[in-house]
Amino acid sequence: LLLYSRGSIDGGAAIEGWIADYTKRHGPTLGEAAAEAEARKLLRDNVLVETFGNANRHFPDGPQYIHWSAFNDPLTKDAGSTATNPNGGGKDALYMHYDGVFQGFDAHNLGAVGAAAMQLSLELNGVSSSRQLYAAKQAGKAIATPTTDQLKARIKQTKGTDWLWNPAVAMTGVTL
Repeated sequence: LLLYSRGSIDGGAAIEGWIADYTKRHGPTLGEAAAEAEARKLLRDNVLVETFGNANRHFPDGPQYIHWSAFNDPLTKDAGSTATNPNGGGKDALYMHYDGVFQGFDAHNLGAVGAAAMQLSLELNGVSSSRQLYAAKQAGKAIATPTTDQLKARIKQTKGTDWLWNPAVAMTGVTL
């Protein structure tokens, strides 16, 4: 599941609802605790949730989580799960933070910076998918994140600035 911004709130609630529904349907035969544990194991074994600029601190344990965000993303800093505030981020979540490059809510912008940071992170870690990145972290491998210069070069290469919401404000002090 790929959840961006507000979608992280809805997605977290949907996952919690699925766990509750599974537990309710299978509780009578398995017992409530066993049914809930089975639901969480099914999610853990089968579902990877990636958030971009999450605005949620209520991700239920179960799925594998990768939370992508810029260090200076105001929404994630104030309302989301981060490496410095992991409460509610989900058990064993991987936090992939990068330089937002831009200011204000353009640091939250998936098209301008988030997609470039994700692709560059996969390349730097020698993997071709987020599942492989998550597995590498769980295996104890150090995970690399892009430097500011690498990210600026990728944004320039992919024309990420075409996606800025407020170019005049976002580019203040930024040289690509």
